[in-house]
Amino acid sequence: MRARLLLAALLVGSGSAAAAANADCIFLLDGKEVIVGPCEASDREPTKAFSIASPDGMIAARIVTKGGGLGEAYWNGGVKGQKASSLIGTVVLVGACWASDKTKLCMTR
Repeated sequence: MRARLLLAALLVGSGSAAAAANADCIFLLDGKEVIVGPCEASDREPTKAFSIASPDGMIAARIVTKGGGLGEAYWNGGVKGQKASSLIGTVVLVGACWASDKTKLCMTR
């Protein structure tokens, strides 16, 4: 019985990890790839703002819109479990991406 419960817990856990990657993301910071590929994402239409996280939860980033295609980008500094609260800077909306000379955040489903 315990073995079945453990197996069921493992199967549920592995299924939720796969479900976490619900989008493809690009997060570049200072010319370095932070996230490129599958990610966990949520978006807030119609503002085009979104939050992303790496599947392992190490990286989190988000956009807060100011209106008119302007926003502010934040990230968690690579600290697992920490919210994206460190300001990267002002970004502009370009297609599916928010970008500046310092960063680029894109999310597609």
